[in-house]
Amino acid sequence: MLFDNEIKEIPKEIGNLKNLKNLVLNDNPIESLPNTIGDLTNLNILNLNRTKLKSLPESLGNLKNLKMLDIVDTPISEEELRNLKKKLPDTRIYNGKDITL
Repeated sequence: MLFDNEIKEIPKEIGNLKNLKNLVLNDNPIESLPNTIGDLTNLNILNLNRTKLKSLPESLGNLKNLKMLDIVDTPISEEELRNLKKKLPDTRIYNGKDITL
């Protein structure tokens, strides 16, 4: 767990952690994620609550084992989330609003 550590950037080498199951990055001032995040094909949970992310990399659509994406209080558009949901229909995307994703 790397939450609340003032992490501003995630290194591209994160994609080398092929067996990573959970990644908790909430409460960090992260503004972007590297495309290599899409290489984490065993990832089940990705928590990005209260980060400064304004968009997600396209490669996130590769995470077919992702069960939950938590992005409460993150300024990512609902349109982008709906497009991601089409790529990951079995993933629960929780944004804290009244829409079902």
